[in-house]
Amino acid sequence: QNYQPGLGKGTVKGNGFTSTQLNANITYAGGKHLVVAAGYGKNFIGDGYRSLILSDNSSNAPYIRLQAKLWKLTYNVLYTRYETPRFQSFGENEIKYSTSHYIGINLSKKFQLGLFDNVTWFKNDSTSQRGFDVQYLNPLIFMRPIEFTFGSPDNAFVGITAKYKLYKNGFIYGQLGLDDLNLTTSLENDAQHFGNKYALQFGMWNKDFLRIQNLSWRLEWNGVRPYTYGHGFGKTGLNYTHNNQSLANPFNANFHEFISMFQYHNNRWYGMLQNLYTIRG
Repeated sequence: QNYQPGLGKGTVKGNGFTSTQLNANITYAGGKHLVVAAGYGKNFIGDGYRSLILSDNSSNAPYIRLQAKLWKLTYNVLYTRYETPRFQSFGENEIKYSTSHYIGINLSKKFQLGLFDNVTWFKNDSTSQRGFDVQYLNPLIFMRPIEFTFGSPDNAFVGITAKYKLYKNGFIYGQLGLDDLNLTTSLENDAQHFGNKYALQFGMWNKDFLRIQNLSWRLEWNGVRPYTYGHGFGKTGLNYTHNNQSLANPFNANFHEFISMFQYHNNRWYGMLQNLYTIRG
């Protein structure tokens, strides 16, 4: 449907495409502890080249973000509107809303931990126009995923991020995204169940690599199980996407990805050597 990676819908012009991308943001800082932002753009969570939680892979979307800082905690609530063009509802692209919570904790000078949850729901159900469900204004993290276990029809997703500073110029980082798990069947059959849907990331970053000033190196692995970010039969439009593009890794799910990136800068000179190797199922 002429949707371009990271840009949204384009228009066919001869043998090519043309598109327009709008970025807008208004931010209010209420002292040291509160930030309120509204805009049309992208958000990214994590320390890696990729994010398996929320990335800037898809096209821009309208959002409202609330941030509070207190002691060693930073708490974010993100409300977003997404579209699924492959499906139509009441004469328009299928609209879905999303609420995300992310709390970052500085456990020490070297160790940072983040907890994330997300719930996505249709604007319209099969019989009515549901709109923005006010119960999802709830600012408390992990409340909706708990309700999901009791039969909520909406799509819930949780994650963990971590970062540890190994030494002055280097740190390791990682992410864990959990969609669904079926551990009972896996243990009974001594094999992975197709319902085990999760994503893993592990990486490291070094500044002044090999003691060469201004040379950095990143090494990262991402692995995502099949069907992760999806949402069952009959509700595929409720997957973790916007404008036919993943809200996490561009390879969607069912892959292993290895990334190596060298970056160097010196005055006006800048160079990059990037290698990506991906195995897709």
